[in-house]
Amino acid sequence: MKRILATFLAMFAIILLAACSNTSKESIVKKLSSELEDMTSYKMEAKMTMHTGKEARTYDVEVLYKKEDNDHFKVTLMNEEEKTGQIILKNNEGVFVLTPDIKKTFKFQSEWPENSSQPYLYQSVIRDIMEDKEATFTEMDDYYLFEAKTNYEHQSNLPSEEIYINKKTLLPQAVHVLDEEKNTLIEVIFSNAETDVAFDEETFHKDKVLESLHASVDVEVDSNVLEVQYPLETFGATLVEEKEIQTENGKRIIMTFEGEDSFTLIQENEAVKDETYTEEVYGEMVEMKDSVAAISNGTIEWTKNGIKYYVASETMSTEQLTEVANSLEGKGIK
Repeated sequence: MKRILATFLAMFAIILLAACSNTSKESIVKKLSSELEDMTSYKMEAKMTMHTGKEARTYDVEVLYKKEDNDHFKVTLMNEEEKTGQIILKNNEGVFVLTPDIKKTFKFQSEWPENSSQPYLYQSVIRDIMEDKEATFTEMDDYYLFEAKTNYEHQSNLPSEEIYINKKTLLPQAVHVLDEEKNTLIEVIFSNAETDVAFDEETFHKDKVLESLHASVDVEVDSNVLEVQYPLETFGATLVEEKEIQTENGKRIIMTFEGEDSFTLIQENEAVKDETYTEEVYGEMVEMKDSVAAISNGTIEWTKNGIKYYVASETMSTEQLTEVANSLEGKGIK
C-alpha cells in the first residue's frame, strides 16, 4: 500500500510540475500584457550593436515614451565613432527623422513603430512575444527568456529574436535578433530603465528638439569629401559603369550594375541649408543598419553623414533593395 501511495504521489507531483510548466509561459505573457497596458511613460538607454557588415557598429540608444491618444516617441541613435546621429520622433503631427548635420527633417506618413519589429522599443518587444503563440519560453535565474518570431517586412533574413525579460521589473534586459542560422546580427543591451517619467511638452516637439540639437552639436559637413560606398550584396549583378559628375554641392557618383536583377546606385553630397527645413517623404520608413531609409516603387533612399544614397531597380523586391543598401561599405575617397 505504501509503495502504491508513494507511486501515486510521485505521479501527481510530475503532473503538477508539468501543469505549472505549461501555464508559466501563459502567466508571464499575461503579466507582460498587463504591464504594457498600464505603462504611461518611460526612459530607456541601451547599446545596440549591428553585426551586419564587415565590422560591428555600436550605437548609443535613448528611448523616451509618453502614452497619449497617439503615442509619443523620441528615439536617439548615436554612433560611437561619429559626431552626429539621427532622431526618430513621433508626435501628433506625424513621424519624423531629424538629421542635424544637414539641418534636414524627413516627415513620413508611417505606422511606425507598429508596422515592424524594433528591438530597442519596449512596446515592440512585448508585442512580438504576445503575437507569437509558438514562442518558446525558458525560466532562468534572473530572466525569462523568450524566442519569438520577428516582424520585419523587408528583412526576412532576420526571422527570430531572443528576448531576455528581467524577472523583478518585467522590463527587457537584452534582445538578440537572429538570422536563419541563429547567429546574432543585432544585439541590444539595456543599461538603464525608468518608468513613470514626467516629460514636459517640449520633449516631443519637433522644433524644440531641433533647437536643442543645434545648440549642443556643432557639425561642419565638408562637401568636397565623399567616401564612395560599394555594395557587398549585388544578387549576382556586376558593376559595368561608374560615372562621376560635379554638382553645386560637391560630387555625384552613379554606378550601374547589370545582371538578372540590374540596379543603379547613386551617392552624392547633400545640400546643407542655412535654415532647418522639412521634406515630405512618400514611402515607407525602413530602419537600416546605420540609418533610416524611405522605400517605395522599386527605390530606396536615405541620408547619412551629409551624403544622400539612392538605389533603384525595376526587378528587385523591396527586401532585395534593403539588403543591397545595408551592404554598402567604403572602399575609396572621391
